[in-house]
Amino acid sequence: MQKDVGSHAPCATSSARQGQLKPTPKEVYIEPTNRCNELCLTCPRTFFQREPEADLTYEAFVRILDQFPGVERVVLHGVGEPLLAHDLPGMVTEANRRGARVLFNTNALALHRRLAGQLIDAGLDELRVSMDAADRETYRAIRGVDGYAKAMRRTEDFCVHLRERGALRPRVSMFFMAMRENLAQLPTVIEAAGAMGVGTVVLQRLVYFDLGLAVAGQSVMGDAGAEVDQLLERCEEAALRAGVELVGTGRRPAEQSLRPVDSRRPWSGCSRPWRSTYVTANGNVLPCCIAPFATEDYGGLILGNLFQRPISEVWSGAEYESFRRAHASDEPPEPCRGCGTRWMY
Repeated sequence: MQKDVGSHAPCATSSARQGQLKPTPKEVYIEPTNRCNELCLTCPRTFFQREPEADLTYEAFVRILDQFPGVERVVLHGVGEPLLAHDLPGMVTEANRRGARVLFNTNALALHRRLAGQLIDAGLDELRVSMDAADRETYRAIRGVDGYAKAMRRTEDFCVHLRERGALRPRVSMFFMAMRENLAQLPTVIEAAGAMGVGTVVLQRLVYFDLGLAVAGQSVMGDAGAEVDQLLERCEEAALRAGVELVGTGRRPAEQSLRPVDSRRPWSGCSRPWRSTYVTANGNVLPCCIAPFATEDYGGLILGNLFQRPISEVWSGAEYESFRRAHASDEPPEPCRGCGTRWMY
C-alpha cells in the first residue's frame, strides 16, 4: 500500500505529455481524516485498518486541490469523521473560494457551536447528518457508542444557529441507512428532522461486506415485500406532515433506493470512473467512496498517490485506464461487481 509522503511535491508533467492527458474531473472526494469517534457496525473501519491513521493538513489539502483546476464539487468525507480534522473550516473556505460546491457527511457528535459558526462562515453548502435510529438503544447497537442524544442535540443546535444568523446555507439533511434492524424507526426520524428544521431526509441503502451489521440479511433491498412498501408509504405521509423532503440517494424517489438495478450488467450505470475520483487522507487515489467497503484487495484498488504523482497523470494513467476498460466489460473490477445490487452507486 502506498503511504503519505506529504513532504514531496507532485512531480511536474512534461509539456510533451500535456496534450495526451484527459481533463481532470470536476468532482473529487477528499478525505480530511480517517480517524473516527464511532464504531459503526456497518463500516469497515471498525473491523480492519485500510490505511495508516492520518489527518490531512491544510497545506496538503491545498496541494491536492491545486491539481483539480475548475473543480465544481468537493466532498469532504471518506472513511472517518470529517469534524475531527483540525483544518476542516479552512478546507471548506478554500474549496468555496474556488467556486466549488462543498459538502460532507458527519455524525455531528463534534459539531459544537464554535465549529458550527466556522463552517457557516466558511461557506459550506450542505451538511449531511448520518442518523440511523430514533432512540438511544438502536443508535448504540448500530454505531457502537451512546451518542444518540448528543447527535440530535447538536444537529438541532446547528439548525437554530442557522436561523439566528439568517443564513441560507448550508442546507441540512439527514442520511438514514436502511436495514431490517432500524427501518421501522424511519417515520420517527422524519418527524424529528422536521421538528428541528432539517429540510431533507435521504434514504440510503446498506452497503454490505459480510461483517457486523453489514450483511445481506440486514439488507431491505429488492425483495423486501409488502411490509416495507407499507412502511415507505407511512414515511411519505410522515414527511408530508413534517414538511420534510424524503428522497433516495441520487435524488431518486425513496422507494427506488431499495430496488436493484434490473440489468445483466447493473454496475454499468455508474459513471464515476469517467467523472469523479476519491483521495484518501494519505493521498491515495481510489475509484470511488464505496471501494473501501467493497474489496478484499485494497492495495489493488489504489490507482496512484497525489503526493507522488499529480492527478493529471494518475487520471490518464495506465492503472485508471485499465480500471475503466474492465468496468466497461462483462468482467468488471472486484469492487464494481456488486454495484447496483449489493450496494449503490
